[in-house]
Amino acid sequence: MEDQPQAQRGYINASSLFSVPLYRPEDDARRWLETVERHGRVYGWSQEDRLNVARCRLGPEAQTWDAAKATRIHGWQAYKEEFLQ
Repeated sequence: MEDQPQAQRGYINASSLFSVPLYRPEDDARRWLETVERHGRVYGWSQEDRLNVARCRLGPEAQTWDAAKATRIHGWQAYKEEFLQ
């Protein structure tokens, strides 16, 4: 059996980024954020990394929301709180 490459801790690569599903309006927001948190722990992402991954994994409708809020939301905790509103 061939060894699979391990993700480097604390580093976002294609494998770790795409391990988080795209968020769509019909998804459960809380569960999706928990997925980002869980994957962040596994891959050793910082709070800033988690915020960046979350923003990269938004579907088109959520990207519109994010663009409208981006200048007012600073930090992962604030983003999660606003996302759940």
